[in-house]
Amino acid sequence: MPEVRAEGHLRWNQINRLREAYRETPKRVKSEGLTLPIEFSYEESEYANERWYFKLWDFTSFDFEVLDSDVRSSKVDDQECFVEFIRAENLDDELDGDGPWFLNILKMRILGNWEANHTKAEDRTEILEYLKQWGYDEEDTSTTIAPFFSRNPGLLTQGFQITRRQRISDRLLINIEPIFIACMFARFALDIITSSGARINEVLQLCRWGSDTVDGGHFFITENYGPVVDIIKQTLTISDKILERQ
Repeated sequence: MPEVRAEGHLRWNQINRLREAYRETPKRVKSEGLTLPIEFSYEESEYANERWYFKLWDFTSFDFEVLDSDVRSSKVDDQECFVEFIRAENLDDELDGDGPWFLNILKMRILGNWEANHTKAEDRTEILEYLKQWGYDEEDTSTTIAPFFSRNPGLLTQGFQITRRQRISDRLLINIEPIFIACMFARFALDIITSSGARINEVLQLCRWGSDTVDGGHFFITENYGPVVDIIKQTLTISDKILERQ
């Protein structure tokens, strides 16, 4: 269990540092009067020992420079930014690095209900083999496994506009906030399970919908878990902001 918890916190720290760098870059764009796109990078020295390079886009700049067209709809928020992963560089020898731990999930486009995005049999076979390597096996052959499908808006899935542009351009685009929120919930569950020995159904009983709430109408905490309340409050605040933009 300590190893599982350590790996979980390592991955959480990586996505948290990426989000911090992502949030700081628009501030620099505004203060220095820059125009998008703009590249940024930072050292991910904990375990990875790499420098990661990204590019910050908004929909207008991406459509103009990459697609050479305007595919926007009236629902697109011109103020919304997203990042493109460019490359990872090893700090010791400057060779190509691995990059963030979740890149393969985005490259293979298996977030959400991925079956509709992959019509070729060879693509489906490759994805199922990849999922099987990580313990996701098809027990029921009548349905397709989708371990990264969330029934809650604002969690994990990258959104129609970004997903569409990634498919058209074949670039690795990242919508940070939905991944960050999902990782917050994962961190919360992992800490509870590995520190207290709670089972999954017991974790689910920590919260329920009700009139006695934390943060105006969301969760009632049945036990005093201290930091858990703070995590849920922060997560819900971010999630609400995403839903307001959709």
